[in-house]
Amino acid sequence: MSDRPLRNMSLKQLYWITYSLTGLSIAGCIWAMVFPHPYQAVIWINLLLPLLGLLALAWSRGAIAVIGLGQNEPPQISITFLFSGLALALRSLDYPIVGAQPALIGGSFVGIALAALSWLTQVPGRKNLVNFTAIFVLGAIYGSGSIVTLDRIMDRSPAHIHLGVVHDKYVSGSRSVAYNIAVQPYRRPQARTVDFVVSHPVYDAVARGQMVCVGVHEGALAIRWFDLRMCPPI
Repeated sequence: MSDRPLRNMSLKQLYWITYSLTGLSIAGCIWAMVFPHPYQAVIWINLLLPLLGLLALAWSRGAIAVIGLGQNEPPQISITFLFSGLALALRSLDYPIVGAQPALIGGSFVGIALAALSWLTQVPGRKNLVNFTAIFVLGAIYGSGSIVTLDRIMDRSPAHIHLGVVHDKYVSGSRSVAYNIAVQPYRRPQARTVDFVVSHPVYDAVARGQMVCVGVHEGALAIRWFDLRMCPPI
């Protein structure tokens, strides 16, 4: 750790900064899991908190670390990436997508960038493979979740509506129950189904063989995604 933190801040103050970011990221993660409304606010908060951690790291001039596992851990921002990344990964599953490769590749680049930043800023004696592997994984999860959710909330293109038929409906999970509806394109029995996780009321409102509408969105980052909606009465 640097012997002269920026503005001569004490170690206690630096821990307070990182602990505050960690607490906010835990709260943001719980918010995303329990009641993700308003939806865009949940996404943006979990996107921005790790970036605030990076700003704190730069501001401290090395007094704050990217990650530090083991005994005598320094003030670090990795836990913020952990909880915000989990929140974004969870919310990235809200709607089916086509072509996840851009998100996976982008997430890998974020992980590599964080691992490289950790290598460059970590003090001698703390550079080890476990730290860099851990921050790569955290960065990849955060990065891929960010790309998928940003693709959705920034999408302003009109949805293309296609007819579908409820091919199947089922409940999955034990402690955490998920209600699933599989939709097949109308009059295309050989086409693959698209699975949606829906609320309990929506699950009860539709039956196998019922016609529904599927909104196909191009995505702000060119990752196509789908939503399920009731067809308007004719």
